[in-house]
Amino acid sequence: MEAKKLFGYAAAMSLLAFGLASCEEPENPGKNPTPGPSATVRFSVEVTEVTETSAKAEVTVRGDEAATWYAFVTDDLDTDADVLITSAVGELSDIESVLKTGNGEVEFTDLTSGTDYRVIVTGLAADGTVSGRAADEEFTTSRDPNDWSVNPDWSISYAGRGSYEIQTGTMYGDRIDIVMPDDDLSYYYILPVSVTEFEQVYKSSVATLANSLIEEFNAMIEENNTAYPDDPVFITDLLYSGANSWIMQPLANEQQYLFMIGIEPNGAYGEGLGLYAQSEAFTPAVEESSDGYKKWLGDWTVSGTGVLYDEETEATSEGTCSNTVTIVESIPNYEYTVYGWQQGLMGSYGESDAIGSVARYDASTGALSFVSSSDLGQVNTGSYGMGTVEFLGYCDGTSLGYQGEDVSINGEYDIAIATMSPEGTVTVTAQSIPLMGGQTVTLIGMQYYARVTVGGESGRLYWSVAHPRFSYGDFTMVKNDASGADASSASVARSSVRIVKKEAAARTYFPMNFSYMVK
Repeated sequence: MEAKKLFGYAAAMSLLAFGLASCEEPENPGKNPTPGPSATVRFSVEVTEVTETSAKAEVTVRGDEAATWYAFVTDDLDTDADVLITSAVGELSDIESVLKTGNGEVEFTDLTSGTDYRVIVTGLAADGTVSGRAADEEFTTSRDPNDWSVNPDWSISYAGRGSYEIQTGTMYGDRIDIVMPDDDLSYYYILPVSVTEFEQVYKSSVATLANSLIEEFNAMIEENNTAYPDDPVFITDLLYSGANSWIMQPLANEQQYLFMIGIEPNGAYGEGLGLYAQSEAFTPAVEESSDGYKKWLGDWTVSGTGVLYDEETEATSEGTCSNTVTIVESIPNYEYTVYGWQQGLMGSYGESDAIGSVARYDASTGALSFVSSSDLGQVNTGSYGMGTVEFLGYCDGTSLGYQGEDVSINGEYDIAIATMSPEGTVTVTAQSIPLMGGQTVTLIGMQYYARVTVGGESGRLYWSVAHPRFSYGDFTMVKNDASGADASSASVARSSVRIVKKEAAARTYFPMNFSYMVK
């Protein structure tokens, strides 16, 4: 075990700065020794200023203001103060040079950043006699945000892919094993990062990666708690603790690192703990696609009533629309890419139509979920410039104060769930989404958007390409025959964009991709 350190307040400063020495000779040298503290003197100490490597403390003396005292710091937080005082005094070679009288400030330097310390003050006479009622206070030096080191007591490792029993049932995904001491109550976040991203984006710097994560979390918390003060989010809502196995959504099939980033709560927000663990580079396991997963692959015709848009008159009307949707494999037994929900979407801007949305497979039920996505790539929207492509669900905004308007929902959530009968009949059910602020809305459709900046303000564009809605009750999804005939309809309007500002945030705004695995 590392030896505990004791630091006298005079060790790093001149005595003159403390007023402990004088260049004048005393009137009666040797006849007026420094007075010691009486048995009734009491001390109190308050740490007033802390930096990465120093701390200041105010000492108050009660009962005998002429009493002399001595203050020191130690990183030993457990040993009884009397024992530490005896040890510290025994190491002094010139007691009289470190004594101080009256109320005053002491400063300790050459401390270690991000370390827990304890300042102790005791009455002390020149002859080494300890007296009075000692006082102490703990403090922690500030941490250099770029000072991150490996915690040798932590480990994080990849343990394979499959279906695992969790608290709420069964989950398919990648298993992450965490090892840490049972008495370690530290909070952490599990962050998978591809080797390429770590090297190119974060320049192989754990500090850059960790600080970026914490900055993002704190910004999200501030945004939520400002908008919804009655429904606050705390950093501990996003973190994990304890030595457990966690299941996360399957990772992309490329070399990855896993990081265990230590984060310390500070009110609602988080601060870097300065400790982390990192796995060896690994490539996630890839399974053969199951028959249940394969059933959803291929071309499908989606039909139903939607809102048609006349580009010349800008009038809208209800009408039947039909598109061919192609579902292709992305991550076997877990995820698909879906193309064609709004056919010809990007065509008028010379962009590729191949911007797919995301669907996920539930191995336990055989169902397919159309899920929201906030970043599917960049698209040139013409006069509005470059935009970030999103695929989101939307609701009738009447209950949110937008009479007769559609409101897009930010966040990560299931938009609609498709189930298939043994005969191959598909039923698609739109989902109800809890919003920040307490309301719940039922989604009526889903479509592509582009997040852009217009006039210095963030806004969202939507394409007026027709697509069927769930809310009319006539939505169908039928798999095409082997001929692969294109069932798309001429009723699809030409592509145009319109700006919309109406949006709400799902309560799942903070994604939690890990679930505790029942052992």
